[in-house]
Amino acid sequence: MFSLWGYTDSTSSKYDEKNKTVPLSVFCGFSDAFDSFREERRDEESPVSSSNVTDKNREEPDNTLQDFYDDIDDATVVSSSGASTLSIDYNASKNIEESGKVDLSDIGDDDDSTIGSDLNEDGNNNQEPPVGFEGSKILKPLAETVRSNISSRYEAKETNQSVDAKIKSLLKTLHSTASFHGKFSVEAAQTLKDLGSLYENCGELNDALKSYGEALEIYSTKLGDHSLEAIWLEFLLGRVNHRLGNVNEALQLYSRCLSMMSNLEGNHDIVCADVRVHISKIIHSKGFHKEAGKEVKKALKIYRDHFGDEHTTVADTVDLIAEFYTSNGNHDKAANVRGELVKLRVALHGAKSIEVAQALKKWAHAHEAHGDFAAALSVMKQSYVLLHDIEGADGPNAESTLEQIGFLYFKMERIDKSIKAHTSVALIRKQKYGEYSVELASSYFTLGKAYMQASQHDRALKAFNRAMTCYGKANESNNSYIGEIMETLHTIGTLHYELSNYTKALDTFEKEKKIRQRYMKRDYKGITNSIVWGGKSQCALLNFSKGKESFIDALQHFDRIEGRKANFGETLMFYAQACEGLNDEEHAFTCFKESYQIFLANGCGKDFAPLKEVVLKLHALGLRDVSTLTASLKCQVIDGESQKYEF
Repeated sequence: MFSLWGYTDSTSSKYDEKNKTVPLSVFCGFSDAFDSFREERRDEESPVSSSNVTDKNREEPDNTLQDFYDDIDDATVVSSSGASTLSIDYNASKNIEESGKVDLSDIGDDDDSTIGSDLNEDGNNNQEPPVGFEGSKILKPLAETVRSNISSRYEAKETNQSVDAKIKSLLKTLHSTASFHGKFSVEAAQTLKDLGSLYENCGELNDALKSYGEALEIYSTKLGDHSLEAIWLEFLLGRVNHRLGNVNEALQLYSRCLSMMSNLEGNHDIVCADVRVHISKIIHSKGFHKEAGKEVKKALKIYRDHFGDEHTTVADTVDLIAEFYTSNGNHDKAANVRGELVKLRVALHGAKSIEVAQALKKWAHAHEAHGDFAAALSVMKQSYVLLHDIEGADGPNAESTLEQIGFLYFKMERIDKSIKAHTSVALIRKQKYGEYSVELASSYFTLGKAYMQASQHDRALKAFNRAMTCYGKANESNNSYIGEIMETLHTIGTLHYELSNYTKALDTFEKEKKIRQRYMKRDYKGITNSIVWGGKSQCALLNFSKGKESFIDALQHFDRIEGRKANFGETLMFYAQACEGLNDEEHAFTCFKESYQIFLANGCGKDFAPLKEVVLKLHALGLRDVSTLTASLKCQVIDGESQKYEF
């Protein structure tokens, strides 16, 4: 990759159920005060004036959306009696108890029940091992930080100078040092290391790579490859490569660092633990979950031996273990680990702290991922009360947590409370970010979806239109929010379709397709989806021939962009329904049959709604036993009489 004063990196490849809920009462003693809400009136703010940004080189905004950009009064969206603010009885809440011993005994073990297994029935890993591995074992794992007695010796001193002034000063120092001590002196290496650190801190990673490489070559020559100074530079080069996405190079550099540090200080040195944390992240990203879990647990054991259980490094490592469990789908273990982590954060930071609130939030997400929405909601509420107390209702963490509460209510189908929570978020964002902010637009869109679910269609449409207005104003300068606009526009179309306003739905989907094709040419799925919904709207208007044309267009798109997946099969089902509308039952029967076979080929189960619908159609057309059909990807509409997709 690079050669700096003799140092050469030889690698070149890159890598672009049962839930056991921990009782809340032990250390999370907030009352469930969120279940009561009250109506509040708010003072309407005068709209924030916005000046349109002009640019001679940009295209004029597409006027097909002008109807949606017209500003309307949002009073019935966020301030009427049907959508009031959230009220909390804060006086009834208790502090999180600072009691209960933290139990990490089951987290730091190193048995085979770590973070999932990638082994087959023979006990072998089917994947190719990553660089730095021999078989399924790690040769030389990785690091993130070194001990303070090493790093403090070489960290660049902070000054009040600007970054440019600091760089200029260090370059001047490097020149004078090279003149006085020599270009390849240890003093020059120290200055190069400081310069690299400054480059790294300000994001100039390629320059940092060059400076660190030159410093390493000097240290290796003058002090030896196994000197602490050279080992530290190996680590720094690994860290920069890791940040640049050069994970294979980072893995080799970290591995050499760990190997030499282990020989120098012993395998249980704290630096070795730091290295294992880094290697676990890289190999976990490569799919070696079991090996990654073992490495991070080895690091945890070293940390606990050095620091005891109640230490921030221990807590951060336990957090990483929980993340590994979550990403590997082991949500039950993740929830248990997160419960212990909350107690650990309380012991470290105190009950009333951001760290505890964030730990509670992550614990709630673990319950949510496991499907236990009630437990997730209870913990998320405690996180919100704590954040509200620490940073206020309009604090960034409190705001986002309240939004999560709204999402949980939605998943639990408690739509009224979901609306109230999201309304509170919208009012906060309107106050904080302004009348036409994208943050407020996001809340309007979320409210629109909730109103749709509650069958409050008029309010849903107003909320979506408000979202379009906000996104539209933010999008005028450079089309930064065209994706959000299209998502909102598509949802408006589905709302019209749901209300049987098929003409409006068709008009909306046609606008969506036109704009996506003009501004989002590579959004093939979005374009195809708008074509499908346009075809459905045509058929709803009894324009079956035009509907068929749309479905054929969509089938060709799906066939090209993703192959004959479930979306293809469902679109073929719509095509068959259009044939039915034209009284072409023979052709409809063939297409329904092929649609069913495509669903089978994609592993769709009996509970898959489109498959169930196709079965009913086949029964109605005379095929009583669908078990005679076998999986196939054939589609006569596209293939003609070709047999190339038969199994």
